[in-house]
Amino acid sequence: MCGRGSLAGSMHMTESKVRVLAIAPNWLGDVAMCTPALRALRTRYPDALFSVAGKAGACQLLDGLPWIDHLIPVPSQLSLGKCSPSAGAFEPTPGI
Repeated sequence: MCGRGSLAGSMHMTESKVRVLAIAPNWLGDVAMCTPALRALRTRYPDALFSVAGKAGACQLLDGLPWIDHLIPVPSQLSLGKCSPSAGAFEPTPGI
């Protein structure tokens, strides 16, 4: 797993936190160009558990950015539609 921690291991400690899940673009150039938007999300929600899901290359590019708590690698053959049930742990927060 790329990233700084196990998502499952941290969920029980952050039940009351707002959780933000961003989906990284597929192309590495687009991933690099989205980093200001990811930083802006962290600035807007400084206390949130901030996770980014994306292909392995995207996770490698984003690894080490201080404003991302967790990186969730998604197999390249997995479509977002098939991935969405696994995002069920991220109950939406109204108004975000």
